Amino acid sequence: MIHVWAILNLLDALPAFLLRLTPYEVAGVISYPLVFALLESLLVWSLVVLAAIVFPRRWLRGRFLTRGMALVLFTALFSIAIHFNYEELVKNLQYLPLWASIYLILTLKCVYWVGRFQQVDALLRAALQRIEVLSYLYIFMDVFGLFIVISRNILSNGT
Repeated sequence: MIHVWAILNLLDALPAFLLRLTPYEVAGVISYPLVFALLESLLVWSLVVLAAIVFPRRWLRGRFLTRGMALVLFTALFSIAIHFNYEELVKNLQYLPLWASIYLILTLKCVYWVGRFQQVDALLRAALQRIEVLSYLYIFMDVFGLFIVISRNILSNGT
């Protein structure tokens, strides 16, 4: 979800980039969000793995992958909603504890729901199998973007 959101935002701005930047600059502009998405993905999944270490084994046994996916998916969808309503949230900061509480309650319900019903678990496992191919593509793009970011920074520091 993190990569999809980054790519959608990049594609939205790409026509403007193509009109005023050189191809080298466009590659650099595209590389930074991809590398950030890679780091963010690693951080999010590290937190999920940490949760698996901290919480009792019986909570996640047999359904770690699907519960982790449900947690990440729900959090990403909630983050997208925040992204689209950011100005309204900033204007009404007094409601932030309420929104945080709603998020936590709905997240726990979602994770519980995934663990409770076999059909939801099977659906998420099927989705994970289909997403696996895209993950390889995203990792390739991220590593290529990381190479571009590192080379741009080395070249800019050398001159």
